[in-house]
Amino acid sequence: MTDFLRWLIAVLTRPTSGLFGELDLRDGDRDPSPGATARYAGQDRPGLLGTTHVHDLNQALRTLGFLLAPPGGEFTRETRWALQEFQRYATLPASAVERFPHLPRWSDRLAALPIAVHERYRGRATGVLNAWTRFTLRHWLDNRRRCPVVVEARTGGTVVADNVWRPDEVPDNTPRFHVIDLSGAWTTAEPDVAGDYTPAVRGGARSVPPIHTWQPLGEVLPEHLLPGSPAIGDLTVPQLSTFKVVRAVADVECYGYFDSLNAYDNGYLSLGLCHWTAGLRGNPETAVDKAELWPYLSLLRSRDRDAFDEAVGRFGLDVVPWESVEFNANQRKYVGRALVVQEKGGPQPLPATRDEYDVFRGWHWFHRFQMACRTVDGFRRGMWTMSRIRLRDILSIPWDGHRVGDVVTSERGVALLLRWHVNRPADVCTGGQAGPGLAIARTAAGLTGDPAGWGDTEELALITELVKAAPASLTPSMEYVEAWPEKMPKTRGYTLPADGLRLSAARGSFALDTDGL
Repeated sequence: MTDFLRWLIAVLTRPTSGLFGELDLRDGDRDPSPGATARYAGQDRPGLLGTTHVHDLNQALRTLGFLLAPPGGEFTRETRWALQEFQRYATLPASAVERFPHLPRWSDRLAALPIAVHERYRGRATGVLNAWTRFTLRHWLDNRRRCPVVVEARTGGTVVADNVWRPDEVPDNTPRFHVIDLSGAWTTAEPDVAGDYTPAVRGGARSVPPIHTWQPLGEVLPEHLLPGSPAIGDLTVPQLSTFKVVRAVADVECYGYFDSLNAYDNGYLSLGLCHWTAGLRGNPETAVDKAELWPYLSLLRSRDRDAFDEAVGRFGLDVVPWESVEFNANQRKYVGRALVVQEKGGPQPLPATRDEYDVFRGWHWFHRFQMACRTVDGFRRGMWTMSRIRLRDILSIPWDGHRVGDVVTSERGVALLLRWHVNRPADVCTGGQAGPGLAIARTAAGLTGDPAGWGDTEELALITELVKAAPASLTPSMEYVEAWPEKMPKTRGYTLPADGLRLSAARGSFALDTDGL
């Protein structure tokens, strides 16, 4: 019987695999063991003795290359993660096939093999072993298909670890991590380097220029960020003024590169011009507070659904509609949580625990988000809108009968506000009013009365005090932004021409590009 005929019969009747007792295995299931009855498909089954369905599933996933799956007979969180990864990769245009099993290096054993439409997994990436997952998994096993993405750590030309999944699996900052991607999911024409490991904070992946980023395709340039791909010399006055402010802050947040990501600290995963985080450490520290990456994805979903689906939607992530995003008016920022698809019903919030959000710190999610930043045009251009929304909201904060945008009006001053707000929003806005940091700066500058009567001297005094008023941990980055672009490191491989881009300190020099907001 041909594969196509098997698939057609499965569609017309019900897919069967002959595996795992045809049971919908899921979180909490287990094989029978001394002192514990079998639990399959979410139900205790004391009549089943000697069965090994969960053990067999874990082993099958590991055989296919999904090494998140643990050995043994318990369906753990890691089993679910591995099964979700299988479900994601089984929907893509190609898998790997193990052509050369005698070779010692895992990636050398593999070759790309297209997945015909009728061979692809037809369900959602829920982590439940439903009928279509069993059917597809059986097909992969029978045909020696394997996970099409391999992450390996290399020192020089030597592979020190292959088929890496977990963020701390190779806790060594010497190797570089490379990705062999045979899935056909992304348009790639650049080196496969993804990043390295850093022991900082919690330890995990990061990508920094120039060794881990694409030049110049990954650089934050008007051609890659603004609608219409204008060159720097073709920007309108508001576009240029806004771009300068955004790029100055991007230099300290993402080193000026879209594909410079961070998965090693308490933000779980952060990316983008303001390095929006996937979560924030809560109280207790094992809890996860709402964060800013998901609102960005909500905005993207509402304005460019194709880009959203290409970047993350096809991998089982979802977000609330932009109209439903929570706006924290006290701090002038948008916050939210990841939604994940379910076996039945609509997407639900990912449980707000550190153990669950740690999934985004793994190398495969790091690779997906990095490739979205590198290759999905709409994913990058949406950041222009999100950054301008933030600037608009900062400038509208009430301040002693005026707005922040009435008090701070220069490009240099606005750039400092943006940098400060990204890192410490409560310093800039507390209770919906100008925050204590701004009050300290204004008082230290000796500025009173109606800001409408101030000139360049007052603006420069305020700029000086904004830098001083920020917490000491922010001083280096505030000084960098204040001097931008004079301190741009030549070692980062920037192609942005710095001549003529100095942030103006003149009163009234900032013009926000509001087109499309």
